[in-house]
Amino acid sequence: MELTQGRLDQSALDRHVLTAALGPSERLMVTAYRRWILGLRENRGAHWSLMWNEFAGRLGSHDGRIAMAAFFDVMHELQLHARRKLYHHQPCCKHLGIDEVCLLRLLCACQKRKRGLAGRLAEWLVRAEGREQLTEAGERLGAALEERGLCFAEIAPEALAPMQIPVSDH
Repeated sequence: MELTQGRLDQSALDRHVLTAALGPSERLMVTAYRRWILGLRENRGAHWSLMWNEFAGRLGSHDGRIAMAAFFDVMHELQLHARRKLYHHQPCCKHLGIDEVCLLRLLCACQKRKRGLAGRLAEWLVRAEGREQLTEAGERLGAALEERGLCFAEIAPEALAPMQIPVSDH
């Protein structure tokens, strides 16, 4: 999987979806996604330690370990089956990249058991042979977070219109 820092024209997205508007579940996932990628790119465990601190701080040591393992499964499937370079911003950036938003939408759909939407979002991120595995990993992560009181909120479809990613089950 090739990963790159976001360089897409994001002017429309920047006006609509900022990290400050996200709930606790979404912020945790965006931070973890960004740290995971930087840890891989820079081959530095410090990023993963920071990611662990986020999970443990939000969920406690035991539950944080369970949720982080489920998150690792999602990232593993992305690594194995990514259809293209995945984009991200730096951990401190207030803007969301298109793949970050797509991942949040995927995890929300998985948690809410909207398999049709989850499958279409998975196809946007991974090749066909990885769609089912990514969706299943997303469902495990969604369930792990939901059991611990963290639920994903829907991102308003009008905020997603500039990105042309799936927004509904239909």
